[in-house]
Amino acid sequence: MANHKIERVADAAHAEHGQSACASFPAEPYGSIVDSKGLSQILGLHEMSIRRMVSQGRLPHYKIGSSVRFSLAEVLEFVHRSAEGGVQ
Repeated sequence: MANHKIERVADAAHAEHGQSACASFPAEPYGSIVDSKGLSQILGLHEMSIRRMVSQGRLPHYKIGSSVRFSLAEVLEFVHRSAEGGVQ
């Protein structure tokens, strides 16, 4: 079910930003960094789904101490590849 939701998010990003959603992000040194709650709101997934994907190694993330953070550009690139069938 989460994969279908990811595909819908990628489709919406394509519609809004053209072929690659990540190409429209500004070239900031670190880009936008979000926590699991923020990412769940952006992707429209439950926060537990985000945490499950992290524990399964299916979502790019960074651990800072006991905290988990996400690069929004990396996650959107992951979503883009997932929608095209490049990520299992």
